Amino acid sequence: MLATASGLGFLFGLALVLRPWLLIGAIIFRPALLAVVGLAGTGAFVVLRGALEAPSPELTAGLGALALGALAGLLLRSLFHG
Repeated sequence: MLATASGLGFLFGLALVLRPWLLIGAIIFRPALLAVVGLAGTGAFVVLRGALEAPSPELTAGLGALALGALAGLLLRSLFHG
């Protein structure tokens, strides 16, 4: 359950910053981007899992991954849009 919360939070954070259709198109047409998103989501899960001691780890992991996803989206947006 914690991995699902982290993964969904991360992808939703990306979708908040990037346009959803742009994210889906990039994943379909650039498989390397899917690998980067997967690795970043896994990394976010591992980091957040080690830091969680809150009463609701799913909520904390989801919100933390949302923030990390938004930061990754900002980075990708700045790389692709100059």
